[in-house]
Amino acid sequence: MKKVVFFFLLLRVAGAQAQGTGAQACQTSAELDALPGKYIDAAHCEYPAQRASWLNDLKTQANISMAGKVLTQIEGIERDSRKGFDLKGVVLKSSFSGRNLDYVNGGSTIAPYDWQLGCYEYICVNKKIMTNSEYQTVLRVYVNLFKDVEGAFDVTEAPYFLTAGRYDGKFIGLHYFYRVKDKRLLEAMNSGIGFYQDVRDEGVKQGNRSVYITRHWYITKAGQPVLVPVSRGEYLRALVEYYQRAKLGTALVDKALKEHDEGWLAKPAVVDPRSQKPDASVAVEFWDDKNGDVLYKLSPAYFSKDAAGGAGSSGTGVGAAAKPRMVELAYRYTKVPAGQRLVENFTKNFDFTAVQKMLE
Repeated sequence: MKKVVFFFLLLRVAGAQAQGTGAQACQTSAELDALPGKYIDAAHCEYPAQRASWLNDLKTQANISMAGKVLTQIEGIERDSRKGFDLKGVVLKSSFSGRNLDYVNGGSTIAPYDWQLGCYEYICVNKKIMTNSEYQTVLRVYVNLFKDVEGAFDVTEAPYFLTAGRYDGKFIGLHYFYRVKDKRLLEAMNSGIGFYQDVRDEGVKQGNRSVYITRHWYITKAGQPVLVPVSRGEYLRALVEYYQRAKLGTALVDKALKEHDEGWLAKPAVVDPRSQKPDASVAVEFWDDKNGDVLYKLSPAYFSKDAAGGAGSSGTGVGAAAKPRMVELAYRYTKVPAGQRLVENFTKNFDFTAVQKMLE
């Protein structure tokens, strides 16, 4: 174990030396924390080849252009939040990235993409000031994606593509159902500008670098919930489709659909919290009074035809799939001065309303 730890430390030192300033001597962490900081925006990324390709997964030049415009605007809002802020002890590095195209409930196309602001602290190596090659504090912004939404069921294998033999990333309905086990998290996601913190600051000792704390902000169009419950009827019909693809019997589900009235079928589907695979007996019984998980889906009304371009299309207008429709901001940090100062300033001064006004 000691050899492994020592080797890991050597790697970290090597990485730091590769980025080191190397000019000044240092003795204490207080000296490092007092050094003037540096900010490198995405346009001046130190790796030009990486910058040229980091949005390529968005496929079309229209999507890439739209994503670059949106991320640059959010980058500027963050930069404005640090006006008057004395950046010390760190180098901030900004970068963009694109993700593979996704689909709203298996219908309209949506293009997710991210922005990252890494906080690289100054460190002392052999009494010389270096810039750490790794970060602990980092701001990540996810556009057209809520990173913390958990898929209810794993149905991503070949038989469960929406169209047999067509591997285009569209899956059967069951794939687009989600679980949000923490009601505070759901409320934050659906409230327009919502906040959620995963670990309480008070429960972490000052100076502890082993516990990560993340503050999340979820930004959606005002007055329009982005996640809505899945009805029992919709869940049961999705199960029929799943069982047919899996070549399983559908007798119990068919029976439940025929024997219950529309009022019963319209109630939210609450499933066994232990189940990761859809089960016919649980589907018929449901778990309303047994602390089950409500199933949710992206709201069709929120992602309307006008907003998201209609089923099976990439939207209308230039880069329509990449137009921003929801944004998650996640600031991860540890309880050390450099990261805490940045996070507290961001919490106080970032203009979340300006981001909300960007949403289509």
